[in-house]
Amino acid sequence: MLYLYCSIRQDGERARDDVAAFLGGAYGAKPPAMLDRIAPAGTPEQVAARLQAYVDAGVRYFIISPAAREDTLEVVTLAAAEVLPRLRVPVAR
Repeated sequence: MLYLYCSIRQDGERARDDVAAFLGGAYGAKPPAMLDRIAPAGTPEQVAARLQAYVDAGVRYFIISPAAREDTLEVVTLAAAEVLPRLRVPVAR
């Protein structure tokens, strides 16, 4: 299981801005690459690619907490409708 903050938007730049504003106070002025490691952000395709790496490493359950101050239902809806269905559990050999 993995609990993670993230922001998913059709506009990937807005999602990255969400994370910077939401976590900026807790983590200070961190470079965008560090925030991306802490809280995936971007379009549904971009976030799905990040989460797939966790699935490949063994994660089977995600608790997604929106790293956004507004329109959080959009983040949750995109996670359920467009991100999670893209994930594929590797086939054991």
